[in-house]
Amino acid sequence: QNGDIYADALGPKYETIRRFWRDPSPANRAPLEKAVSEDGFRAEFVGEVNGDVARRVPPDLWKLHWPLMDTPVRRALSVGLMEKLKANLDWFPRYQGYLREQRPPAMILWGPKDEYMPEPAARAYLRDIPQAELHLLNDAGHWLLETHFEVALPLVRRFLGEVLH
Repeated sequence: QNGDIYADALGPKYETIRRFWRDPSPANRAPLEKAVSEDGFRAEFVGEVNGDVARRVPPDLWKLHWPLMDTPVRRALSVGLMEKLKANLDWFPRYQGYLREQRPPAMILWGPKDEYMPEPAARAYLRDIPQAELHLLNDAGHWLLETHFEVALPLVRRFLGEVLH
């Protein structure tokens, strides 16, 4: 569910991070630091989906999370995580190779209103596991289990029931 392993299918929100990777200047680091804020966290949860879907996201996801993150050390760690995401790209071919070689049963459950991992990121998995089920919950974003649990649960239960029996 909304996980990225295809560099060519990363969404537009990665551009800010990529800019920093190309030029790790203070000016390019500033947007990363700005994102590590209560407003930034809120935007991650509700900024990409329509108002009806956003209302399904419990505010405690950022209201409770932010006070835990709001220390200089934890904010720096969060920015550092974004800075170091580039190393993940080196692992992508390994993940893809595993899927291609092992062909595990797979169900791709995706919220395409995800500016880090939009619909092309979901469809990219079909390159390596073409037999996978693909379910796009069209008005869902990255946090689809928080907003579309009632739709996701039966899909997951049915899939696991078929695979495990």
